[in-house]
Amino acid sequence: VVPSCRESFYGMSSNEKISVYPNPARTAATIQFSGNGSHQRISITNMQGQRIMQNSVGNETGLQQFEIDLTGIQAGIYLIELSSDLSIEKTRLVIE
Repeated sequence: VVPSCRESFYGMSSNEKISVYPNPARTAATIQFSGNGSHQRISITNMQGQRIMQNSVGNETGLQQFEIDLTGIQAGIYLIELSSDLSIEKTRLVIE
């Protein structure tokens, strides 16, 4: 369990910075986040600390969505991290 996790199944509340749905997921998931105007990156890490995916998602402001293809990724629990020069936000993703 990651203590700083925030997740939402039906959209983001006013204090959330990142959410992922569907969760659990099988073949694809959507990461929804608040763009903060600085260069942002999304990474997915397994519970052994191995980074399995990393993508640059730009520097827009406002609500953003990023689709990820989970085909070929083993079932398990993963940590999704949204990082920028200004902040780091984390949530968890379960892949079935």
